[in-house]
Amino acid sequence: MPDVLVDIHLEEQEWDAAIAIAEERTWGYNLLEKVANTVIPHRPNWVIRVALEQANDLIVQTQSKLYPAAAEWLERARKAYLHKGQADEWQAYIANLRATYARRPALQKAISHL
Repeated sequence: MPDVLVDIHLEEQEWDAAIAIAEERTWGYNLLEKVANTVIPHRPNWVIRVALEQANDLIVQTQSKLYPAAAEWLERARKAYLHKGQADEWQAYIANLRATYARRPALQKAISHL
């Protein structure tokens, strides 16, 4: 049911209503991803916050199999930063992330395209 509600809110451009549903942890990551992908142009600040939280949660688990998913979240954050015209802020963030996790080659590889 939450999938249908999110789809309706997104179709009706009710961004905040879709975000509210997606933020309920009980629904899982698929809804959060769907909403984040859709609202980048409309709610970039929210996308940046959520995407960086999700990426960080995956990275700190130190499991290399999670790094591709973290990179996908970072890509969403990158798009939102760029949409806001904040390429410099994005570059500073990703440079800091690379420096912080310089000793994790699997992570470095996963984020090399960012």
